[in-house]
Amino acid sequence: MIREAEQNDAGYYLCQATNGIGSGLSKVVELTVHVAAYFKGKFVAQTLKKGESAVLHCEAFGELPITILWSKDRQPFDPATDPRYEVTTESKSDSAISKVAIHAVDRRDSALFTCVASNTYGQDDTNIQLIVQEQPDSPSNILATEIGSRTITIRWTQPYTGNSPIISYKIQYILASESWEDRERTTTVSGRDASAILRGLKPVTSYHVRLMAENGIGWSEPSQVVHITTAQEAPEGPPTAVHAVASSSNTI
Repeated sequence: MIREAEQNDAGYYLCQATNGIGSGLSKVVELTVHVAAYFKGKFVAQTLKKGESAVLHCEAFGELPITILWSKDRQPFDPATDPRYEVTTESKSDSAISKVAIHAVDRRDSALFTCVASNTYGQDDTNIQLIVQEQPDSPSNILATEIGSRTITIRWTQPYTGNSPIISYKIQYILASESWEDRERTTTVSGRDASAILRGLKPVTSYHVRLMAENGIGWSEPSQVVHITTAQEAPEGPPTAVHAVASSSNTI
C-alpha cells in the first residue's frame, strides 16, 4: 500500500507470485498519479516607486491543463480588460505560468493580487502584495486653533502617506502683503506631529500659511493657503517720559 501517493510514485510495478511449484506468475502494473494544481510559494511582496514597471509572476504546478485566474483585493479581476496591463501565459511540461506586466504603476495598483490555479484534480492560490510608494499628498483641514498677538497654533489632518512613513512637516508662512518668492519663513516639525506653533509674529498682522509633508520619496505639493490675522496686543506699560508744555494761561 502506498499512502499519500506523490508524483514520483508514478511508474511501472512488477508483481510476482510463486508457491514453489512451476515457474510462478508475474504481472506489471502501471501506477498513474494525478496531481492537483498547486503553488510552491504562498506569498510575496513587491515594493516599487510610482512610475516604475512591475511584473506579477504566477507559476502553478500539477497535471496539465491548468487554468489561472486573477483577483485584486479579493474581487474578480481580469487584467486583460485594463489597457495599462499586459497579460502573457506560458505552459511547460509540468507547470503553467501567467504574468501581468504593469508599465507605470500608481496608487491604484497598491493591492493584494491573488492567482487561483485549477485543474481537474483540485485548485490552489498564491498572493502577491504590490506596494506602490510615492510622495505624500498635501496636508488638509488646516485650522488655527489658538490665535495670539505673537503666536499662532495650527493643526492639520495627516494626508495619504504614499505608502512611506511621513518624516516631517514644513510650515511655511509669509506676510499677506508678500509673495512666496519674496520672503518665506519656515517651521519644521516631526512627522508624528499634527500641530505646530508659529512664533515671533507681529500683532494685528495678516499672514498666509501653507504646509508640506515629507516621506522617504520626497516632498508633497504645498497645501491650500490659509489666511490668519494675529490678535491685538495690550500696551506693555504706562506711557513714560511724559512732558507738559503750557500753550496758554489756561491750557497745557
